[in-house]
Amino acid sequence: MTMPEPAEEADGAPEGGPREILSAVNLWKSYGEVEALRGLTFTFKGGVMGLLGPNGAGKSTFIKIALGLLKADEGSVKILGRDVSDFNRDVKGQVGYMPEGECLPEALTGLQFVYHMGVLSGLPPKEAFQRAHAVMEFVGMGEQRYRKISSYSLGLKQRIKLAQAIVHDPILLFLDEPTSGLDPFGREEMLSLIEELKSAGKSIVLSTHILRDVERVAEEVVVLNRGVKLIQKNMKEVMKSGGWVEVTVVGETREYVEMLKKMGIECEVTGSKIRMEPPKEGGLFRLMEVAEEAGVVVRSVRGGIKDLTDLFSELMEEGGGTG
Repeated sequence: MTMPEPAEEADGAPEGGPREILSAVNLWKSYGEVEALRGLTFTFKGGVMGLLGPNGAGKSTFIKIALGLLKADEGSVKILGRDVSDFNRDVKGQVGYMPEGECLPEALTGLQFVYHMGVLSGLPPKEAFQRAHAVMEFVGMGEQRYRKISSYSLGLKQRIKLAQAIVHDPILLFLDEPTSGLDPFGREEMLSLIEELKSAGKSIVLSTHILRDVERVAEEVVVLNRGVKLIQKNMKEVMKSGGWVEVTVVGETREYVEMLKKMGIECEVTGSKIRMEPPKEGGLFRLMEVAEEAGVVVRSVRGGIKDLTDLFSELMEEGGGTG
């Protein structure tokens, strides 16, 4: 599958590309007494950004505000340097959205639907028809494009939602749970499409609960909880943030742990198991030496790489964003 030829550039696309694709500044939004967003601030300069958080973190509220579907109580969101509160048609034409929920007109064929979305996004009818065919070829829909959406499987519905999001060749894409509910084969194909869009220069906000998807395709991650940004980090930093070692010992662990702490190594003790970051100097050999000095016997050692799942779990356990 290859990307279709670009559509004619809309007037809203800045020459040379903007310095900031997307930004939020002191964004607040409440539903009655429930504060969905509380001073959310971040900047996205392009590439692929994973937007993570538990249910109720504020992800969907932020996306709706960014798309102009909700109005913030305070603060601002800018896309391509323009405040979403005064979006014009040209700038809206540079944004694509793949929603999560059931939202497709099942009486239409896939081709009819994508064509109409192209026209609604500002494409002339002839170009919308050509682009509809091109993007459906890109997402792997051959003869299925002529069938009614009511006959589609979940996998085909996800593909057509992606097709309508890119039919007008936007600069920025919001993808909300694009792999949710897909089988391993369908998930792999969807991630490959996202990678191809990324290679074609699209900027993508990927909102998902599947952390492995973010690890694979994203270059940075923003984690929200209770309407607050907990962290914004480059994925290379996340993956290089260290690993872990778990040592199982026979004997009293207290003195061993105290000696490790004096070396600057924080430990988590569960019975005879001691979990820690690897020592900066000496590696496993140094851990064995200290164990001998502490009078304990090392029964086993195992380790692993710290990944996004570890980071997300730590942030949630810390209860960040509670105010």
